[in-house]
Amino acid sequence: MRSELLSLQDLFSETIKYCVNCRQDLSECTALRCSRCKVVHYCSRECQKSNFSLHKSYCKKISALRLQLLNDDPTLAENEDKTKACQYELAYTILTLGYHSTDTIERGKSIYDHSLLEYHKLLRQDPFWVGACESVVLLLAILGYDGLCLSLISFMLSPPSMEVLEAIGMTRSEGGSLGREARIREFTNICSENPDDIWIYGPNDSNKSFDLSAYEKIRSVIPKQWGANVFQVPLMLVKMRQYARASISSSPVRTLKMMEIVEICRQVEYSADFLLPVLRSLFPDSRQRLGAAEVCGLLANT
Repeated sequence: MRSELLSLQDLFSETIKYCVNCRQDLSECTALRCSRCKVVHYCSRECQKSNFSLHKSYCKKISALRLQLLNDDPTLAENEDKTKACQYELAYTILTLGYHSTDTIERGKSIYDHSLLEYHKLLRQDPFWVGACESVVLLLAILGYDGLCLSLISFMLSPPSMEVLEAIGMTRSEGGSLGREARIREFTNICSENPDDIWIYGPNDSNKSFDLSAYEKIRSVIPKQWGANVFQVPLMLVKMRQYARASISSSPVRTLKMMEIVEICRQVEYSADFLLPVLRSLFPDSRQRLGAAEVCGLLANT
C-alpha cells in the first residue's frame, strides 16, 4: 500500500531550482545548496556570499526551529501545542524566505515546496490546527499542484465514511457514528504510521472538475474554524488554469469563458495578491497587477 502512495519529497524533487541571488536556472549546472538551512540554492560561492546579508537571519532561524523540533518530544502532552506552534513557525519562516528571496513563483518554487512540506507535516499532526489546512490548500493551488489541491478540498468536505474507516483499521470499541471532524481526525490517526511526507488525502488528478458557481453550497459545510472563504482562492486558481488548458484545443471555449476567466483573475488578485505574488507567476517579467488585457494575452498565446 505504501509503495502506491505519493511522496511529496519525490514530487518536489522534480522542481527546477534557481539561484536566489542571480536567478539563474540551475537545471543545467550543479546547484549549491545552503548547508545550514538546506532550503535555498546558488550557482556559485560568489552568489552565496553576495546573498548572505539577506539570507543569514532566515537561515539562522530555520536552523534553530528545526533543532527545537528535533529536541522536543511530541508524545508528551505538555509539549504537543508547543511542537505544533514551532512547526507552524518553521513553515511560515521558509515561506517568508521565499517571498523575500525571489521575484516570481516559478523561480521561488523550490523554496515554497519546502514550506509546503512543513505545513503538510503540521496538517498530518493536527488537521484542525489554525493555519494548517488553509496554508496547504492555498500553496498547492499557487504552486500548480491542482490534483492534490482538489483531493484535499474533497477530503476535508467529505471525509471517509464510518464503513471505510472500519475497513482500514478504526479501533473504536463503542458503537455509534462519528461527525465529519472526528472522521477526519480518525483517518489521520490511522494513517499516522505512514511517513509525514506521504500524501494520504486522495489521488493526484489535475483533470478533476468542479463547478465554481456551486461555491455558495460549499461554504455552508466548511468548518467554522477555517473560515467560509478558505477554499475560494485555491478553487479559483485551479479553475483558471483548467480553463486556460481547455482553450488550447477549443476556440469556442476560449470565446465563451474569456470574461469568466477575467473575473476569476480579478477576484483572485483582490483576495490573494497581498499574500504572495500569485498572479505575477503568469507574467514573470512584469510587476504590474493583472488585468483583462493580460488575461486575454495569456489565452491568445496558448
